[in-house]
Amino acid sequence: AEELRQAAAVRLNGLVRKFLGATRTAHRREEVRLWHLARHNAATVIQRKIKAKLQRRLYLRKKEEKRRRRLALERAARVVQRWWGIACGRMAASMSAAELRRAMARRDRATRVIQRVYRGFLGREAFRARKWEFAMETAAATKIQALFRSSRVLYWRNIRMNKIAAFVFRRSEIEYNARIHDVEGYLEARHEEKEHDSASDEEEELGDPNFQWEEMFDEDTGEAYWYNKATGETRAAPPEEPDWFEQTLVSKHVRIYWPMQDQYYDGMITRYNRTKRRHRVEYQDGDHEWINLGAEKNRVQLYNGQAWVEYDQYETPELLAKREAARDLKMRQRVTKEIFDERRSWMPLAPIERDDAVLVRWVHKDTGEMKIGHEDFDKWEEGTDRDGVLYWRHAETGTTVAAPEDDPRWDTSGGDPRAQAKRRMAILQDVRYYCYIIRGLLERYIEEQEKYTAVANAVEHGGDPKTLPNAERDLREALDALRGNQSIKGLQATVAAAREEYTENEYQKNEELVYASQLLEQAQQVEKFALQRQWEREQSRRQMVDAAHANRKSATITCRYCQHEIPRTSNLCPSCGKKVVALD
Repeated sequence: AEELRQAAAVRLNGLVRKFLGATRTAHRREEVRLWHLARHNAATVIQRKIKAKLQRRLYLRKKEEKRRRRLALERAARVVQRWWGIACGRMAASMSAAELRRAMARRDRATRVIQRVYRGFLGREAFRARKWEFAMETAAATKIQALFRSSRVLYWRNIRMNKIAAFVFRRSEIEYNARIHDVEGYLEARHEEKEHDSASDEEEELGDPNFQWEEMFDEDTGEAYWYNKATGETRAAPPEEPDWFEQTLVSKHVRIYWPMQDQYYDGMITRYNRTKRRHRVEYQDGDHEWINLGAEKNRVQLYNGQAWVEYDQYETPELLAKREAARDLKMRQRVTKEIFDERRSWMPLAPIERDDAVLVRWVHKDTGEMKIGHEDFDKWEEGTDRDGVLYWRHAETGTTVAAPEDDPRWDTSGGDPRAQAKRRMAILQDVRYYCYIIRGLLERYIEEQEKYTAVANAVEHGGDPKTLPNAERDLREALDALRGNQSIKGLQATVAAAREEYTENEYQKNEELVYASQLLEQAQQVEKFALQRQWEREQSRRQMVDAAHANRKSATITCRYCQHEIPRTSNLCPSCGKKVVALD
């Protein structure tokens, strides 16, 4: 064991020394490399500085030599000129007038020859310099072009990608042209369909092929039901056709907006074609048109007896009745589910005898509430219709009672206070829910109204008029949200139920019910104001359009801001300074 330990220690010492030696060697190599690198960098810096110094010294020496040469030439020229002037003066003094003239003429000719030769020399030197510069520029441009062209040469991968991209672009162009062709064909077919009266009287009007309901009689329950032969569906309530709403629009007043004329045209709906789903509109000017009101709803308005409303917001009495029936059915189904869920909490007790009759008793296992059955408890039969609504039928009299009416098998003449408290609690819960929704809508309307008033005042005092349409749009959206919400009708029905449940004194003492009445009154006033505002806006727009059409042929137009007459060719009103657009 001692030898093994010594051998292991020797082996470990060897590995450690090897690791330390390798580490020191690596560090030394790195130091040597960094020393050589620093030496190389220092040598490079020194060489660069020495070369720069030598170049500066050479440049200064050549500059000094050039300056000295120029000074020597200038001194020599001055000496030559001085001696030449002296010689010319001596010669002129020794000559007569005729000889002086001849000498001056020779001098002028010689001067012109010297100037011509010198100018030719300067021109040749300038041409040589320009030729050399042009040759250098040409060579540099040629070199740059060669480098640029070599850099533009694509690798084979780029060439392949370009080919793929060209194919994709060509395919996209072909698909785009195909779509354009399809669209042109569709537009041409639609134009031909418009030209042809596709909903004429001769065409046969076919309804929905799946709307094949037949009334049948159930012998077990003794009630009638409706059976669909196409789908195999059964219903307890009479089914309604898919386009019943469109059929109720017949004989309604309508007006259609024509964009090219920028005007609404009034008319009346006289017929409806079920096959083409189009209405026949008879205009007041004698013309008629078959039009799909649902597809053209953005330019369709209907008269509801009080004002013109958009197609999406139009509600007929039949539509309101359908919605009320749907809500009633949904409520009865909900009550049925609540009855079945609550029945699990009731436990039967031992029956009691009263006036020679055995009465059934049930007790609620959570609240302890007790219910006592009528004498004819066993004669009532319980069941559900085909809509899933719970009902009770008397076996002898045939009387039928359906949810949400109270279960006729139980005796409620005692006026159970727990049931009354439960009804009142349900009423208060509905009141709180509807008040929460309506209060939020009213707060939004009040906020948008204050914002619109502030923007309008700012515009009157020179503010940006572009912000006014946005504020008006937000206010209109708040009004539409309040007017189109069903919570107002729900709160109205709940308040009516509360007045039946509570006495007048109890009703006035309940702060939540009083607040609900005040909130309902305020919401109804705002809703009425929204209808009035919409009617006024439509009347104002109609008057504006009529005035614009009346002024088309006149030389003047009316400014829609200050109502002053201005020349038709003017773009700005001289009274208010606003931009005026003539509707042609």
